Amino acid sequence: MKSLPVEKYKRQALKPRRSGAKIVLAQDYPFTGETGECKKAQSEKTVSIAKNFTCDSFVGEEYLMLLHLAHHGPLIAAVDATGWQDYLGGIIQFNCDNERNHAVQIVGYDLTGEIPYYIVRNSWGTEFGNDGYLNIVIGKNMCRIAEEVSAVDVI
Repeated sequence: MKSLPVEKYKRQALKPRRSGAKIVLAQDYPFTGETGECKKAQSEKTVSIAKNFTCDSFVGEEYLMLLHLAHHGPLIAAVDATGWQDYLGGIIQFNCDNERNHAVQIVGYDLTGEIPYYIVRNSWGTEFGNDGYLNIVIGKNMCRIAEEVSAVDVI
């Protein structure tokens, strides 16, 4: 794994954009497991997103994603989840490079083992994977995880 050049991270990583969106809580808009159109949630409880967000590609520079995770917090990534229905555990390392068709939250990483991996929170409920989480190898843009990466500040 390469060293993490902090100055390059500060210059290149995650350029702010504008937003004013509100997000409803998961308990008010639960996962249903059904295909269809999203419905406008009717909830008085919302979380506001700061008027900045980011969306960048880190292909070939996934170490910048690790820096962002360590210094800022979770990331959102558009991924190819085509083969995830059968995920039972372990680290996804192969056969996962079709079109981006799903969004997930990258909440952490583990560099201590032989294969470094992201810790990814999925939206398919706690019955999926490891209590709703899965692991994806770092450094290979596996499942296209580094191509479209976003971050938000929640207020």
